[in-house]
Amino acid sequence: MIPVDEVVFPEDISHGSSGGAEFKTSIVVLGDDREQRNQAWEYPRERWNVVYGVRTAAQLAVLRSFFHARQGKARGFLFKNHRDFLFYNEIIGIGDFSDHAFQLSKPYFDTEGTVAFRRKVTRPKVGTVVIKLDGAIVTSWSCNYTTGVITFSPAAPGVGAVVTASCSFYYPMRFDTDFLSSTLEDYLAESTEVPLIEVRP
Repeated sequence: MIPVDEVVFPEDISHGSSGGAEFKTSIVVLGDDREQRNQAWEYPRERWNVVYGVRTAAQLAVLRSFFHARQGKARGFLFKNHRDFLFYNEIIGIGDFSDHAFQLSKPYFDTEGTVAFRRKVTRPKVGTVVIKLDGAIVTSWSCNYTTGVITFSPAAPGVGAVVTASCSFYYPMRFDTDFLSSTLEDYLAESTEVPLIEVRP
């Protein structure tokens, strides 16, 4: 697995970048024009182009240094999606007095307000995680900041206890290129690409 360094991509550059979540679905058109759809990925993969976030020579210098430190595609890093980086008081589990571990996750709702999709959060931001049991803040837990798993100790949440979480989070990403243009004019004209892609846990 590609190593992911615990360093955050420059946030002033990520703020102006373009990208988002990508699913992978193959479609087979049958003889009567009906479609058969096969979903290859359970979870989406973030894909970004950070060229849109570079607008000054100083930003380009920072990006160049960051790119060299990651050795192109070789090493991952943490990336803030400024449009989707936090959740508040979301249910991550129901206690049964035996389960100690709960995965941080963010729900995405459809237009009727029901949960349509839930995505695992594996890289919570240190110092932002708040855990509650039945609405009351508790501290008898630890967090694995490379998996997003919350572990209660010594006692597991009681039967029926609602476990909720709040936090800011990052996405583990890597450069999807081993080449970086060094001319600011290329960035200002948006005539180049600096693609990033999410690293699977």
